[in-house]
Amino acid sequence: MNQAKNIISNNLLFVLAIWCFSRMVIGISMLLIAPLLATPSTGVAATVSWDVFYAFDSDFYEKIATHGYEYSVIKKQYSVAFFPLFPLFIRGLMSLGLPFKLAGILVNNLTFFGALIVLFSWIHERYGKNAARWTIAVLAWFPMSLFGTVIYFCQSRVWFLCVNFIFVATRG
Repeated sequence: MNQAKNIISNNLLFVLAIWCFSRMVIGISMLLIAPLLATPSTGVAATVSWDVFYAFDSDFYEKIATHGYEYSVIKKQYSVAFFPLFPLFIRGLMSLGLPFKLAGILVNNLTFFGALIVLFSWIHERYGKNAARWTIAVLAWFPMSLFGTVIYFCQSRVWFLCVNFIFVATRG
């Protein structure tokens, strides 16, 4: 029993370390390096603020989380196209006093972390410790894992739900 707890804590510590370090590198890159790059002629300049994590669909998510869904034929902007899970989680954190941008970043990062934990458990159970560690390291450091950090994409929740589905479905 003691050995099982030790294995679980070591594996959880590994996933936590990989996740935390990869998110720090992405966060530092976005906050400190991106503002130093030249602004594209049709783009928006990056700033040293939470705004670097807020773009594209973030406006819709913020409107849904703060005011609910709306359908405006005049503006031709339809928030009804967005699923309610992400704004619902953000709204829950906002009710604790967090601003939208921080709540959105937390929700994305925590669901990405949850997906890594479940994926590690599933791979470890089926293919062993080394395969699980490599899988987590590759996924956390894959350049597109950036979308598990920013507010405007729902990939971290999709990963979380898909990985949990696979984990439960293969347990028999």
